[in-house]
Parts: sequence; structure tokens; C-alpha cells
Amino acid sequence: MVGVEGEFVVTAGPRVVVHSYLAPWAGRYAASHLLELPDRLVLVDLPLLAAHTAEVLARVADLAKPLAEVFVTDDGADHVAGTALLDLPVTATAGVRQQVARHGRDVVQAVYSDARVGQPITGRGPHVDRTARPGPAVIGDVAVVLHRFGPASAPEHLVLELPDDGIVATGDLVGNGVHLRLDRLRPAGWTAALRWLRGRSPAVVLPGHGRPGGPDLIDGMLRYLEVAQFVLAGADDDDEAERALRRAFPDHRTP
Repeated sequence: MVGVEGEFVVTAGPRVVVHSYLAPWAGRYAASHLLELPDRLVLVDLPLLAAHTAEVLARVADLAKPLAEVFVTDDGADHVAGTALLDLPVTATAGVRQQVARHGRDVVQAVYSDARVGQPITGRGPHVDRTARPGPAVIGDVAVVLHRFGPASAPEHLVLELPDDGIVATGDLVGNGVHLRLDRLRPAGWTAALRWLRGRSPAVVLPGHGRPGGPDLIDGMLRYLEVAQFVLAGADDDDEAERALRRAFPDHRTP
């Protein structure tokens, strides 16, 4: 299902329907996931650009259910920028909340400037208002477990698990068909987090970039990290490593 600029992919489960918004190239192929619970909506991550955020919010309006919770999974501009258009409170880990408060506006504006996209941020700007408490919770009558992971592709990551529905929203711990930023590569904790998530045996994996899929997305990320570490060990610099990874994964895109 195509929006004005991005694309929606719908994944229907027994009780929860996921509306995943896939931003186009200008939005770094980032994914935002709208979880449709029986009586309310939960939004995980928002797009980089205002036009893409507007498409997500239009889907919220079309579904005609209250948007009860908004989460961001890390402090990347392609996950937090769209919070500037929300009056609702946003939840993230304590570290992400602190980073967005201190540097969120500057980080998003720097990405806009470097990529020559977006507009100057006015008003409140990107915001995180609540600190996520790792552990089990209930939203409506749906069981949710919040998990915090340390350094991987970002200093902190929030993962949402809906155990009764077999759904995990992983943020940038998992990407589908996209290259990593090598300057953010922290393989030890990243690999451990992925193996732990794989052990949860999810049926549906909602990645930070690219289309939703099954547990094979986690397996693919583990393989990519293994190759990336091997390539980095033998490369003279990041540029050479990136060329080698493009050869090894020719179908991947660069956000």
C-alpha cells in the first residue's frame, strides 16, 4: 500500500495488526511501526522528514483509534525527528531521553543540512518525555515487555516485545537489506543482543530499516555483523571496508 512518498506494509496477527511505514531514500529507508491493538494504537519510531511523518499520522487518523503510546527505540534522527510534530508524550530509555533533550534538535538539523533535505526546526523540536522501565507491562489488554540493550548501532536501544503475539520491534538492532554505518559498529554487545532476541523465537520482526519479516532477519543481521568484522579487520580504512561490504551484499542499500 503506497503513500504519497513512502509505503505501508500491513502484517496481521491474531490480535495485533502492524502497519509498517517504510520511508523512501530521502528518509533513509527508516521504518515506523504502528501497532493496532483491539482498542488503541501504539507507535514505534517516527520518520526523519515532516512529509513522511504526516503520512504516518494520516494512517493514525484513518484507523480512528486513540494513539495511546509513542516509543522511540534510539536517539537517531531518523527515529526521533518526527516527534517534533507530536503533542503526545514520547517514551524512550533514560539515555535516549537525555540525549534528545541535550542534542536532539542539533542532531536532526545537522542531518537535514548534510543531506540537503528537510526544513529548519521550529517550535518544540524533537522530544522524549517519559523514561521506559524495562520489564513487563500491559497496554490496553495486550501484554508488552520492554527491553533495554546497551551499545550496538547506538549507545542505547529500546526493544518492544509483544510475547503473546510473537512480535518484536527491534529498532536498529535489526535492519532488512540495508548497510550498517561502520562508525557505529559495536559488535560484541550487538551480537549478544541479537542472539538473545533470536532465543525469544519471534514470529514477526519489525526492523529499524526495511520491511518486516520473520526471525530470518535476525539471522541475517548476525551474518552481516560477522562479515563486517572480518572485512574491517582486513581493510586499510572504512572506505575500503564499505566497498568490500557492498560487494559481499550487493542487494543492500545504504541509508
